[in-house]
Amino acid sequence: EYEAITLSSKGDFVYDLPVIGGDSESVSIVTENDVTVCLKKKRGSIVESLKLVRPRFAPVYKGQTLGYAVYTLDGRIIATIPLVAKEYIGIR
Repeated sequence: EYEAITLSSKGDFVYDLPVIGGDSESVSIVTENDVTVCLKKKRGSIVESLKLVRPRFAPVYKGQTLGYAVYTLDGRIIATIPLVAKEYIGIR
């Protein structure tokens, strides 16, 4: 049997990424969209890893892609989700 698993909902908070030279010390990173996958009910663990752009210098624009969340199951990638800036960070 299978079931739908929601990995993320649009706008889910993921991480505060430090920003160098910005009018704020960090920018909130959120998921860009909803992602649901259909998987077997009997399965291994889903593992999430973040791939982020570092270091990040100002300016940072709202909606700018700053990395990806990669979901794996038994060593296979099952989803990759863009991570974007929640707000604009200007230059100090």
